[in-house]
Amino acid sequence: MKKCFLLLFLLPFVAKAQVLDSASLAQQTLFFSFEQTDTIACEKVYRLKFKRKLPNDFSQKILNFPNLQQLILSGVNLKEIPEQIFELQNLTYLDLSNNRLKELPAKIGKLSQLQQLIINRNNIAELPKEIKNLTNLKYLDMWSTLIITLPQEISALDNNLKTIDLRVVNMHDSHKKAMQELLPNVKILFSPSCDCNIK
Repeated sequence: MKKCFLLLFLLPFVAKAQVLDSASLAQQTLFFSFEQTDTIACEKVYRLKFKRKLPNDFSQKILNFPNLQQLILSGVNLKEIPEQIFELQNLTYLDLSNNRLKELPAKIGKLSQLQQLIINRNNIAELPKEIKNLTNLKYLDMWSTLIITLPQEISALDNNLKTIDLRVVNMHDSHKKAMQELLPNVKILFSPSCDCNIK
């Protein structure tokens, strides 16, 4: 992957380039390891998925792909999100589902191109106020988390955000009402209400 290292230094200058629409992105090859990308130019890597665990050199190599738009890290036993991910300015799809995450850091707000954020099946209890910076976000998947309230700042996304999935989350009707009032134009998917105590 030697030809990729030069791109790392050029990353700030190409961060806004070559963002594909969803249809074009779906036609790009989905790679399952860094080794699979060794025979092509790094700027042609748009989609990466890792299974079970991240490679030891993940933090060292992930920034070598300046046009990366889709990153799938589902079920890789993450306890925290690698800092380098927040430098991937072209990401439009980030899947962090089925891990051991307890928080979504404020730096998530740096991913301004993000359109789909998948964080279901984690122990995340709240969203950072910086979620408001994800102005391109259309789909937010948080089912089976611990989230029962949303920050006031998320109302800034009401005109662009289409769907939030909060199924398999135990919450009272009052929590649902408060969320829908914050985001009146967003379709929020809930499971049936519980008789749990209001917090």
